[in-house]
Amino acid sequence: MSGYLGKLSSLLHWDIVAQQLSVKHENEAVGQTALQCLDSVVAATNDDVREKSRLLSQQIIEKIVADLKKYTVAFTRCHSDLPSVSF
Repeated sequence: MSGYLGKLSSLLHWDIVAQQLSVKHENEAVGQTALQCLDSVVAATNDDVREKSRLLSQQIIEKIVADLKKYTVAFTRCHSDLPSVSF
């Protein structure tokens, strides 16, 4: 996702759009402001994607841990006749 977001400005030709905005409004600052705004949106989106990915990874890890504990208990109950390993 972040790879796509990094290419978004070139895919959508933001530099051309900003230049056209500057020409239309006869003000160079308009185009620069538009580019800065779009860059800020992409940066915020990247941050949000990273945070959501971190939260999702944490939830997945918690579910895996819970499942492993459940299956470990079930396995040890079913195989209580096996000798335990000691070091």
